Amino acid sequence: MLIVGAVLAVVTIATSSWIAVEQNRSLTVELESRLSALARFQAAALADTFWDLNRESAEKILKGGRTDPDFHSARAVMNDGGVFAEILGEHDGVTPLVSRKIDVAIALPGTAGKVRRLGFVELTFSLARLQSLQRGALWKAAGFGLLQLLAVLIGTALAMRWIIVPVEAIRQRLVLLSKGETDPEIPAIDRQDQIGDMARAVASLRDSLIEIDRLRAEEARHAVDLKQAHDEAQAANLAKSDFLSSMSHELRTPMNAILGFAQLLESNPNEPPSEPQKDQIHQILKSGDHLLGLIDQVLELSRIESGNISLSFESVAPEAVINECVEMVRKQANDKDINVKFSSPRLGYPPLWTDGSRFRQVLLNLLSNAVKYNRTGGEVAVALELAGNNHLRISVTDTGLGIPVYKQKKLFEPFNRLGREAGDIEGTGIGLTITKQIVELMHGNIGFESEDGKGSTFWIEISVDGDTPDGTDELATPNISEHGVIADSNNEIMNSSGVILYIEDNPANLQLMEAIIKRVSNIAMRTAHNAELGLVLARDIHPDLILMDINLPGIDGITALKKLREDDDTKDIPVIAISAAAMPHEIEHGKAAGFEDYLTKPIKVPIVLDAITKFIG
Repeated sequence: MLIVGAVLAVVTIATSSWIAVEQNRSLTVELESRLSALARFQAAALADTFWDLNRESAEKILKGGRTDPDFHSARAVMNDGGVFAEILGEHDGVTPLVSRKIDVAIALPGTAGKVRRLGFVELTFSLARLQSLQRGALWKAAGFGLLQLLAVLIGTALAMRWIIVPVEAIRQRLVLLSKGETDPEIPAIDRQDQIGDMARAVASLRDSLIEIDRLRAEEARHAVDLKQAHDEAQAANLAKSDFLSSMSHELRTPMNAILGFAQLLESNPNEPPSEPQKDQIHQILKSGDHLLGLIDQVLELSRIESGNISLSFESVAPEAVINECVEMVRKQANDKDINVKFSSPRLGYPPLWTDGSRFRQVLLNLLSNAVKYNRTGGEVAVALELAGNNHLRISVTDTGLGIPVYKQKKLFEPFNRLGREAGDIEGTGIGLTITKQIVELMHGNIGFESEDGKGSTFWIEISVDGDTPDGTDELATPNISEHGVIADSNNEIMNSSGVILYIEDNPANLQLMEAIIKRVSNIAMRTAHNAELGLVLARDIHPDLILMDINLPGIDGITALKKLREDDDTKDIPVIAISAAAMPHEIEHGKAAGFEDYLTKPIKVPIVLDAITKFIG
């Protein structure tokens, strides 16, 4: 602002000086103009007096110049230099003077415009008055300039006080705000003008920045809390996964012996069981399978909740899967005299775009529930129909007891059996939870309608395959084995010979495998209760096949397999894992380690015999 004031002061002084100069120049020009005009007038008037030599008239003409305030003197001079007439004014001779000489001439008659010079007139003006006027003009200009300068200085001071100072203060507050300081007081905030408006705007900005800082701090706290919660959830998931994996292993290990020996008792050709014994063995196998089903369901729910489940989408023919699942529950339905039927109003439904095995799992669970919770002699109806938005709806209707309205909201809650825990129907209360989550993972929908005392209808909607709307791909039917040794499954092994090395630390499992192998002709089996002994035996006897547990004392099965592959004497021996580590990631890890096959406990005797047949032919 000081620079602006200085510039205005310079401009003011320059303007005043220019005005003074212009006034002086104007006064000088005006005087010279009067002087020239009067001189010309007198020269013209003196022509006749020169010609007539009338000195008195000449003096009168010259005296007429005295009417001009600046007149000093005038004289008329003849051609010969003689003064014809002369008049003096009132100015003294010290005053600066300015003169004009104008020729006095007369036109000669009959000469076509020729003139004759008779002399000249010299008119002199005094510059005293002009100089006085010029000095006055200078003083006026100086005074005006001083007034202007004073006005500029006062205006500058007022502007600095009322505008510049508060604006600069506001600017400094903005600088502080830009540096992250949100506490400065904003000046001039109470003024009712543009400065006040600007101050209030800056104050509003400050308040907004304070709020932003508060929100950022709160967001940072939330982020820390979320990260802590996420870390705790991850730790809990890991702990849960470790617990479930350990629980699965600890349960499968004794179940392997229980179910294995039960299968051997059920199919013992030398000492066939009596009918009561068959019923008892059947109950053992049924209860064991139920327990395994519970374990698998808990593990499945854990995988879904932790996001460790992957789907493989493919084109699936719905009618084929439905017929397959209906046949799979037929025996269960026949035991309760329940009629299971499948009807569709048309043929050639478009294939579904879904995960075939998961779709089969979902449908089988709905059918099993419809049979399990149905009345004896009831009915289960499966229907297939087109739904909107390129979906097919598969519905399963039963004639069971139905679900009361007040319980329906809790139907899909895990481990909630809706008060049927005390009944004679086995279950965990997580089957429908798993079913719902799998359907949603397949981008489908699930729902139900139920009336207490009359039955329920559960339905799922799955999107159709847009690429092959009319296709009916054949689906591979899964290999479902019943308990017991199937005679035809070991026909090959009965006539073969070889040596099997079984590395297992659990005595019951060793005894079970020995009992299985005893039923096979020409197969010898050696056992080792740890991996160290197993490695020694493998080099000594060079078996045709090695069966090995994963969870062994000392060296584990994965490490033992690596040592077998590093030894030239044992690197070509096929090795099959038989382990209670049945989590999907554990199975994948085992297969990636190099096992030719991976069997989970509890074992199925026919599957074990098939695996042996594959490598000892």
